[in-house]
Amino acid sequence: MICEKCGAELGNNDTVCSKCGHQLATGENAASSASAPAMTKEESIALAEKLSDEYGALEKLQQEINENLSVISKPMPTPKHHAAFKFFWPYMVGAVVTVNVLYFLGYILYISLDTPLLFYLLSVIGVIAMIVILIVGGKTAVKRRNELNIQVDNRNQSERKKYRETQEKTELLKTQYANKKNSLSIYNDIVPLKNRNSRHMIRVKSLLQTNKAETFADALKLITD
Repeated sequence: MICEKCGAELGNNDTVCSKCGHQLATGENAASSASAPAMTKEESIALAEKLSDEYGALEKLQQEINENLSVISKPMPTPKHHAAFKFFWPYMVGAVVTVNVLYFLGYILYISLDTPLLFYLLSVIGVIAMIVILIVGGKTAVKRRNELNIQVDNRNQSERKKYRETQEKTELLKTQYANKKNSLSIYNDIVPLKNRNSRHMIRVKSLLQTNKAETFADALKLITD
C-alpha cells in the first residue's frame, strides 16, 4: 500500500501516512483512491522510474531462470570411452607386414643362394619381431586408451558439477524472483497486471516528462488505450 499524496510505502493496515500525515482512505474509497493516487507529477515520475528499475530487475531474473532451465532440461550426455583396439590395430598391421616381409626375403635368399639357414633365421627374426611389435603395441594402446578415458571422465565430472551448480543457482534465482515479486505486490493496486513491466513504466515516465499526462494514473490510461 502507498500513500496517495506522497507515494510513500505503507503497511496494509495503516490509516495515516507516517511520512506526510495524510489520512488514508479505507474500504471502497481506499480501492478507488489506490487505483488513481493523487501524487504530484514529480512523485509520479519518481515512482515510474523506480518501478521501471524494479520490473526490469524482475525481468532479468526471469530471463536468467529461463536460460538456466533450458540448460538443465537437456539430458546429460553419456560419456563415450575409448577402446584400446582403435590404437592397437596399426601395430597388428605392422606386425603382419614385418613377419611377411622377412619371410619372403628369406625365401628369396633361399632360392637365390640356396641358404636354408638364412631363410630359417629370417623367419625366426620375423616371428620375434612380430611378437615384440604386438607387445609394445598392446602396452602403448592401453596407455593411450587410459589417458584419453581419464580425460573423458574428468570432462564428464566437470559437466556434472556445472549442471549441479546451474540447478542450485536456478533455485536461488527462483527464490530471489519470488521475493522481489512479493515486494512489488504493494503496487498491484495502482499498476494493472498488463502494465507491470519495465517497458510500460519507461513509457509512463516519458508521458509524464513530456506533459502528455499529468498523473501516474493518466499515463497508465494512455498506455492501456
